[in-house]
Amino acid sequence: PPLPKRPRTKAQEQESAVVEAIVQLGHEPLKLPPRTPGKPWIKSQVRKRLNPPSPLFPSDNVLDKAWERLKKDGQLIEEGVSPKIDQRGTLAGEDS
Repeated sequence: PPLPKRPRTKAQEQESAVVEAIVQLGHEPLKLPPRTPGKPWIKSQVRKRLNPPSPLFPSDNVLDKAWERLKKDGQLIEEGVSPKIDQRGTLAGEDS
């Protein structure tokens, strides 16, 4: 028999909300536009759309942590920025 679905964690729900907001704003999570110094970036638009504090994002810090988890896992990539490579030559977020 198929395994029962595990309920999604709050962290997974937060990450999904961030990715969904990026897509709704017309961007691809794996090809985020490069930052322009002195101009607001996509993250500020996502923050406005998700509007912390809310039940899913009680503070801006929670949104920032979800954003960092997505970056670390390779689910958010900014165009023109090299992915982080550790000392072993492994892409950040990859398990070896």
